[in-house]
Amino acid sequence: MNAARPIPMLTLLAGAIALTACAAFQPASIEPEPEPLVAGVSAGLEVHRWVVDDRDHAVARALVRFENRPVPIDNATLERLRENGIRVLACRPSESEELLAALRPVAPVQRQWFGMLSQWTELVAGPELPTGVHVTTDTGVIELAPGRLRLLARCWEVLAEEQPDGAPPAAALRIELIPQHKIARRIDPLRTLFEQERTIADEGLTFSRLRATWTSSTDQPLIIVAEADHVDWNDLPEPYRPLPPLTEPGPDPEANIPAATIAPIRSADSVFGPKPPKPPTIGELMLIGRDLTESAVRAKVVLVLIPRSHRVFELAPGRSPSLP
Repeated sequence: MNAARPIPMLTLLAGAIALTACAAFQPASIEPEPEPLVAGVSAGLEVHRWVVDDRDHAVARALVRFENRPVPIDNATLERLRENGIRVLACRPSESEELLAALRPVAPVQRQWFGMLSQWTELVAGPELPTGVHVTTDTGVIELAPGRLRLLARCWEVLAEEQPDGAPPAAALRIELIPQHKIARRIDPLRTLFEQERTIADEGLTFSRLRATWTSSTDQPLIIVAEADHVDWNDLPEPYRPLPPLTEPGPDPEANIPAATIAPIRSADSVFGPKPPKPPTIGELMLIGRDLTESAVRAKVVLVLIPRSHRVFELAPGRSPSLP
């Protein structure tokens, strides 16, 4: 039997250097691309709808970390949406699942594949509004007839603006959103036989000032949630903590305390009463999780939009919708 030959020290040193070099040039970790909701379909709009418990500002506390992320919508539109109670944020695909795990759903999670939307399509609708409901908008307070507020969308593929040299033309998804108040109406079957085809404008008041449009060439989700404009997510009240039981007796109610030390301080509001609160905004009436009851303020809808487009753009008939 031949004895094992010793490995030269120079060979061992060269191997160690090679391994160190390989480790130094490891590629950066790439976030896994999420699978589409429908197998075999790779382009269109995917929508997740969560109804979560919003007690103690739970939604705001979970979303505040995304507030300064860049959003592919112009700032003027984002500001108008915010003034109307609609906030739009961006996150990474993996963060949307982490966000859902951090919140407390109070209803089954809904995931829906819409695909390409050549016509305005309802993504989410709020509860039925009674007669004479007032709503706060960026232009003032208006009164809405019976009906419901809803969010409409449409999308189609376009050629991506930035094209790498020598690469095939890349595709992107063009998306449009607009809120609308759909008027409640009684359907007369006989009248519908002679009625012309109704358009989206016939359904109710469309808030054209809040129309948001953007182009996405990635699967970056956008989060849409309701919040009053005056609420600052970076200045929320301390989380609620129940008071511990008293361990020492309180002051003697029969003690002789001067009246000047216990009289409440009166403010201007205490003379005429507190200022009446403003009516809710469009977002607050649309993205709530239950009917307009006392429990509705504890539930909030979190809408997650995931745009998906083909890797290569191919012009096909009917790809682009007819604009109004």
